[in-house]
Amino acid sequence: IVELEDELKPNTTYTIDFTDAIVDFNEGNTLENFSYSFSTGDHLDTLAVSGIVLNADNLEPTQGIYVGVHSNLNDSAFTQLPFERISRTDSRGRFTIKGIAEGKYKVYALNDLNRSYTYDNPQEAIAFLDSAIL
Repeated sequence: IVELEDELKPNTTYTIDFTDAIVDFNEGNTLENFSYSFSTGDHLDTLAVSGIVLNADNLEPTQGIYVGVHSNLNDSAFTQLPFERISRTDSRGRFTIKGIAEGKYKVYALNDLNRSYTYDNPQEAIAFLDSAIL
């Protein structure tokens, strides 16, 4: 059972990413990468962006890092606004952000220590793609 405690925005696509949270009750088999999308409008946004986050020091995949997008292209957006869409890297540093609407976005990776979904702590590691995606 999924209970949503916040009010939903109109004309917005939402994606619930269960990652590895669903497990077969009898044998313990994990349903990997399962997500459920729905919309409060008349269409479902279906664009996605995927990639791999690597540690700049050793080029090893980075696990458990949040990767998010902003349609606000200002350089300071990631310090003031939470991500519009978000995903988390797996054990191999891979991520997929689903349910993106058409538009331009900047992509950021963040080791979000306080789960604010913004860069607001100098101890949080941050990375970004140097150009917007379409």
